[in-house]
Amino acid sequence: MAKLKQKEWMTITDASRMLSEISDNGPVSPTDLLEFAMDREIMLSIRTTKPTDAPVWMAEFTDIREYSKDEITAHEKLMEQSPRSKQLVMTTVIGNEVFLGDYVHQEPLWPAIWDINTFASGQDFFTRLWNRFQKKMDEDPSHLRPEAPSLIKDGGKTISFSHHIELFNRVTGLVYSVPTHLIPEDSYLGIRRTELQKLFVDDEQRSPETLSSKQYHSLYKMILGMAIEKYGYDPDSRRNTATGENHGSICADLEKAGLQVDADTIREHLKAASAATPPQIKKPNSGNS
Repeated sequence: MAKLKQKEWMTITDASRMLSEISDNGPVSPTDLLEFAMDREIMLSIRTTKPTDAPVWMAEFTDIREYSKDEITAHEKLMEQSPRSKQLVMTTVIGNEVFLGDYVHQEPLWPAIWDINTFASGQDFFTRLWNRFQKKMDEDPSHLRPEAPSLIKDGGKTISFSHHIELFNRVTGLVYSVPTHLIPEDSYLGIRRTELQKLFVDDEQRSPETLSSKQYHSLYKMILGMAIEKYGYDPDSRRNTATGENHGSICADLEKAGLQVDADTIREHLKAASAATPPQIKKPNSGNS
């Protein structure tokens, strides 16, 4: 059978299901993916299926290193005279790179997959969306809009705030500043497969803390067995030559091998090993430390 080409993206709901099936760390929820995005570990995207109902600020972004100092100064002065929603597309930080926006104008955001810039506006967007998820766990997270903050003035009048989010596409080099209330209702959150790969840790990068309980017990058994058979260690004795610092102790032999571990650390680990995996054998008599 022919193998179909995989989509370059999926909804965060589908992504959480897929990760739950292959993860060694238990189930992965859509809110877990949001938390990764809030920590800037991954970048999420929005799939829009129709244009926005109103035009929004947009620009073509170019690496700041391609501009002269005079051009950057002129750009900064122009920004100072511009509204906040326009400023978001005039200078943007994506990852560790700074870009300036050219040909700034207003037009509708067209249907496409747009990446969410997590540097500034995206952080606020994800946080409010995460709060929404916590309150309405029964709804499909990929289709929710974040709740807009509001203030209550004297007299009970509610003031709502218009929050903007930066959406960009590296291929086209376009960036948009979109008020969240203008995001089409049938749009949904997604994630590129290339971003999902950032969540996987290579075996070489795993820390000792990632060992399972079974692996810990196996290590303890090996350490405890060698201490008992080689050094005459007795878990029930208050004094052991094995855990001292003199000739013939574990500490002394490790030092001969160029490995420095103090006697107190050795005692603590052997106590933990004995408590976790008590030996079912007759222990030899111990010497004095």
